Amino acid sequence: MKSCTRLCHHLGMTNAQRSDEGGFPFAFDLGDRLDKAMRVAGLTIDDMAEALDVSRGTIGNYRSGRTTPSKLQIKEWAMRTGAPLAWLETGMEPQDRPVNGLKQDVFEGITTAPIDIFTREPVDDVA
Repeated sequence: MKSCTRLCHHLGMTNAQRSDEGGFPFAFDLGDRLDKAMRVAGLTIDDMAEALDVSRGTIGNYRSGRTTPSKLQIKEWAMRTGAPLAWLETGMEPQDRPVNGLKQDVFEGITTAPIDIFTREPVDDVA
């Protein structure tokens, strides 16, 4: 474990990731996902502490994996950061990821063929 400590610290890994139990040491845990969600959303520790009505130290403990937020706090974290709740909870990527902010089914039936703007019928000959 001592030999990993310096590398793990350099990689920003939490104590939970430096497991001696044979787990994959580079796996992302809840604390890592909470941290990533904050960074992507551009939120500070102060922002999250205020949103969850906890101290800055508590936010740091959540991000480091020392303590675990409640289910309600994880939901609030997801709402504040825009991160998918399922991803925060499990680390699994959502199956129906949005494309440019729109769900995939929005694009069903859309064609790239030119249409007449008045009749909305396909146009065969484009001048």
